[in-house]
Amino acid sequence: ALSESKFCYYIIKPRLTEEMLKSALSKALLNITQKNSNLTTIKIGHNKYTINFHDVLYIESLNNSLKLYLTKGEMIVYSTLKDFSSNLPMNFLKVHKSYIVNMNHITGFKPHKFTIDNGVEIPIPTKKYINITEQYESYIRNL
Repeated sequence: ALSESKFCYYIIKPRLTEEMLKSALSKALLNITQKNSNLTTIKIGHNKYTINFHDVLYIESLNNSLKLYLTKGEMIVYSTLKDFSSNLPMNFLKVHKSYIVNMNHITGFKPHKFTIDNGVEIPIPTKKYINITEQYESYIRNL
Protein backbone atom coordinates (compact mmCIF):
# COMPACT_ATOMS: atom_id res chain seq x y z
CA ALA A 1 0.00 0.00 0.00
CA LEU A 2 1.27 3.46 -0.84
CA SER A 3 1.38 6.01 1.90
CA GLU A 4 -0.08 9.49 1.46
CA SER A 5 3.42 10.95 1.16
CA LYS A 6 3.90 9.15 -2.18
CA PHE A 7 1.14 11.15 -3.87
CA CYS A 8 1.23 14.67 -5.22
CA TYR A 9 -1.93 16.71 -5.12
CA TYR A 10 -3.66 18.65 -7.84
CA ILE A 11 -5.50 21.85 -7.11
CA ILE A 12 -9.03 22.64 -8.27
CA LYS A 13 -8.92 26.37 -8.98
CA PRO A 14 -12.51 27.44 -8.01
CA ARG A 15 -12.21 25.86 -4.54
CA LEU A 16 -8.66 26.99 -3.82
CA THR A 17 -7.92 28.64 -0.50
CA GLU A 18 -4.58 29.98 0.63
CA GLU A 19 -4.40 27.26 3.31
CA MET A 20 -5.01 24.52 0.70
CA LEU A 21 -2.30 25.95 -1.56
CA LYS A 22 0.24 26.08 1.28
CA SER A 23 -0.59 22.51 2.30
CA ALA A 24 -0.32 21.15 -1.26
CA LEU A 25 2.99 22.94 -1.89
CA SER A 26 4.44 21.73 1.42
CA LYS A 27 3.55 18.11 0.60
CA ALA A 28 4.96 18.41 -2.92
CA LEU A 29 8.24 19.85 -1.60
CA LEU A 30 8.47 17.13 1.02
CA ASN A 31 7.99 14.45 -1.65
CA ILE A 32 10.80 15.72 -3.88
CA THR A 33 13.27 16.32 -1.05
CA GLN A 34 12.52 13.24 1.06
CA LYS A 35 15.19 10.56 1.29
CA ASN A 36 14.18 7.08 0.13
CA SER A 37 14.64 5.11 3.36
CA ASN A 38 14.18 1.81 1.52
CA LEU A 39 17.58 2.07 -0.17
CA THR A 40 20.80 0.83 1.37
CA THR A 41 24.28 -0.05 0.20
CA ILE A 42 25.82 -3.44 0.79
CA LYS A 43 29.51 -4.19 0.50
CA ILE A 44 30.42 -7.45 -1.20
CA GLY A 45 34.15 -7.89 -1.60
CA HIS A 46 35.54 -4.61 -2.90
CA ASN A 47 32.25 -3.57 -4.51
CA LYS A 48 29.27 -1.77 -3.03
CA TYR A 49 25.76 -2.42 -4.30
CA THR A 50 22.58 -0.44 -3.74
CA ILE A 51 19.52 -2.50 -2.94
CA ASN A 52 15.94 -1.51 -2.34
CA PHE A 53 14.36 -3.26 0.65
CA HIS A 54 11.11 -3.46 -1.35
CA ASP A 55 12.87 -5.98 -3.61
CA VAL A 56 13.93 -8.30 -0.76
CA LEU A 57 11.57 -11.29 -0.47
CA TYR A 58 13.31 -12.92 2.49
CA ILE A 59 16.71 -13.39 4.08
CA GLU A 60 18.28 -16.71 5.04
CA SER A 61 21.19 -17.14 7.45
CA LEU A 62 23.89 -19.53 6.19
CA ASN A 63 26.79 -20.06 8.62
CA ASN A 64 28.67 -16.71 8.65
CA SER A 65 26.77 -15.14 5.77
CA LEU A 66 23.28 -14.18 4.66
CA LYS A 67 21.55 -14.98 1.42
CA LEU A 68 19.18 -12.23 0.29
CA TYR A 69 16.44 -13.50 -2.00
CA LEU A 70 15.40 -10.61 -4.20
CA THR A 71 12.60 -10.20 -6.73
CA LYS A 72 15.32 -10.50 -9.38
CA GLY A 73 18.01 -12.85 -8.16
CA GLU A 74 19.99 -13.53 -5.03
CA MET A 75 22.86 -11.92 -3.17
CA ILE A 76 25.31 -13.22 -0.55
CA VAL A 77 26.25 -10.79 2.24
CA TYR A 78 28.86 -11.48 4.91
CA SER A 79 27.06 -10.48 8.09
CA THR A 80 25.18 -12.00 10.98
CA LEU A 81 21.39 -12.02 10.93
CA LYS A 82 21.35 -9.99 14.16
CA ASP A 83 23.62 -7.24 12.79
CA PHE A 84 21.89 -7.03 9.42
CA SER A 85 18.38 -7.02 10.90
CA SER A 86 19.13 -3.91 12.96
CA ASN A 87 19.01 -1.85 9.72
CA LEU A 88 15.83 -3.37 8.29
CA PRO A 89 12.52 -1.48 7.98
CA MET A 90 9.52 -2.43 10.12
CA ASN A 91 7.99 -4.66 7.42
CA PHE A 92 10.61 -7.35 8.06
CA LEU A 93 9.79 -10.08 10.55
CA LYS A 94 12.15 -12.63 12.05
CA VAL A 95 10.15 -15.85 11.85
CA HIS A 96 12.87 -18.38 12.57
CA LYS A 97 16.44 -18.37 13.84
CA SER A 98 17.56 -18.57 10.20
CA TYR A 99 14.90 -16.53 8.37
CA ILE A 100 13.59 -12.98 8.14
CA VAL A 101 10.69 -12.32 5.75
CA ASN A 102 9.47 -9.16 4.10
CA MET A 103 5.80 -9.16 5.16
CA ASN A 104 4.90 -7.28 1.98
CA HIS A 105 5.79 -10.43 0.00
CA ILE A 106 3.85 -12.98 2.06
CA THR A 107 0.99 -14.45 0.03
CA GLY A 108 -0.42 -16.63 2.81
CA PHE A 109 0.31 -18.98 5.66
CA LYS A 110 -0.64 -22.39 6.91
CA PRO A 111 0.39 -24.29 10.03
CA HIS A 112 4.05 -23.60 10.57
CA LYS A 113 4.85 -22.02 7.17
CA PHE A 114 4.62 -18.67 5.40
CA THR A 115 4.32 -18.72 1.62
CA ILE A 116 6.27 -16.02 -0.22
CA ASP A 117 5.52 -14.44 -3.65
CA ASN A 118 7.93 -16.80 -5.40
CA GLY A 119 6.20 -19.89 -3.93
CA VAL A 120 8.88 -20.66 -1.35
CA GLU A 121 7.62 -21.76 2.06
CA ILE A 122 9.43 -20.36 5.10
CA PRO A 123 9.22 -22.45 8.29
CA ILE A 124 7.73 -21.03 11.48
CA PRO A 125 8.69 -22.84 14.70
CA THR A 126 5.75 -24.57 16.41
CA LYS A 127 6.28 -22.71 19.70
CA LYS A 128 6.32 -19.31 17.96
CA TYR A 129 3.59 -19.92 15.37
CA ILE A 130 0.73 -18.09 17.12
CA ASN A 131 2.88 -15.11 18.12
CA ILE A 132 4.46 -14.76 14.64
CA THR A 133 1.17 -15.06 12.73
CA GLU A 134 -0.46 -12.54 15.10
CA GLN A 135 2.37 -10.07 14.39
CA TYR A 136 1.85 -10.58 10.66
CA GLU A 137 -1.93 -10.14 10.87
CA SER A 138 -1.48 -7.01 12.99
CA TYR A 139 0.90 -5.61 10.38
CA ILE A 140 -1.64 -6.28 7.61
CA ARG A 141 -4.50 -4.68 9.59
CA ASN A 142 -2.46 -1.54 10.23
CA LEU A 143 -1.28 -0.91 6.67
